[in-house]
Amino acid sequence: MTNTSEAQEKKTVNQAEAAKGRLYHLDAARVLAIALVTLYHIWKRMGKPVWHLGGLSVYGIPEWGNVGVLMLLVLSGYLMVNSYRRLDGLPWGKKLRVFYSGRFWRIAPAYYFAILFWCLCKDGIGRKDILVHLLFIHNSFDAYEYGISGVFWYLSVQMGLYLAVPFLFFIWRKCCAVFHLTGARRIWAELGVCAVFFLNGVVMYLNDMCKYHSIFFMAPYFLLGMALYNMQEVWGIRTKYLQILGVILICGGFALMLMPQSAEVPALYRGSIGLLLGSGMVLFSIYPIPEVFREPLACLSTATYSAYLYNYVMNYLNGIRHLGDRQHVWMWMLFYMTMVLAYGLFMYQVVERPLQKIVSKARRK
Repeated sequence: MTNTSEAQEKKTVNQAEAAKGRLYHLDAARVLAIALVTLYHIWKRMGKPVWHLGGLSVYGIPEWGNVGVLMLLVLSGYLMVNSYRRLDGLPWGKKLRVFYSGRFWRIAPAYYFAILFWCLCKDGIGRKDILVHLLFIHNSFDAYEYGISGVFWYLSVQMGLYLAVPFLFFIWRKCCAVFHLTGARRIWAELGVCAVFFLNGVVMYLNDMCKYHSIFFMAPYFLLGMALYNMQEVWGIRTKYLQILGVILICGGFALMLMPQSAEVPALYRGSIGLLLGSGMVLFSIYPIPEVFREPLACLSTATYSAYLYNYVMNYLNGIRHLGDRQHVWMWMLFYMTMVLAYGLFMYQVVERPLQKIVSKARRK
């Protein structure tokens, strides 16, 4: 009885923390993820410059920057728990309808506009390519995976995972009821399930049964985010040990990025970095963000989706490919990253935000 009361008290504290305002550590995680992805694409565009300084790989952060998509998957899983639970109490059919329509209308309008944008910028995009992208199934076909924009594969995976959320909740609740999993036992069981899914994804990848971008390889990161939410709910979002663990994971992730090495299986090395950084950024919730930076951080965080949709905009900037041979390449990378993020913020204000308002008004009628 006491354990139940303590768990309920921690859950109430977590809800009170969330009610006080934005969780700025999640904003910081989202901005870091999209900044890493942007740096990675710029680093590739500049010819993949390499520079080792003693025992450090100076360009290790942009080289492994595509771990940002794995961080975004952890964040998506984390945020989906509360989003889906808010619908508790609704009839099953209405619950599914509200959840799926909410996810679709949150993602699709800006995404469809981005498809139009890239079709106007690029030549040779066929009708089948456009169709499979509109249906969010392009990641299932090698011929169309990168047909419009190289970053759109992630949205196909994300929508597939969103489709599975209600069934994941249903199955796991049944398992918890059958095996009497509550509190810490439930958390350890969830982490065990995530470990099994991670191992399964690795085995499938090593045996050429799935590719790195497949939903089988990416799903464990989403499930891990859901488990981390439940962990904070049971043990408290500001628990000292979770904060320490978060710092250790973040430091470990950046250390792996800076270590000069030639990974035999880069996808698994990249996956390990994404696991460490994604989990660490979620768990380390108490790092101080000065008041003056909070609103700009929140504003940039809301625009990260648009920044991701137009992440390849630097491909149309003249001369960027030759900058990898010049001095102060880091400064050029940061300059172009700032430009891409600023363009994403601009597209959020002129496209995504107005579309959200239009959709919101239409759905209320």
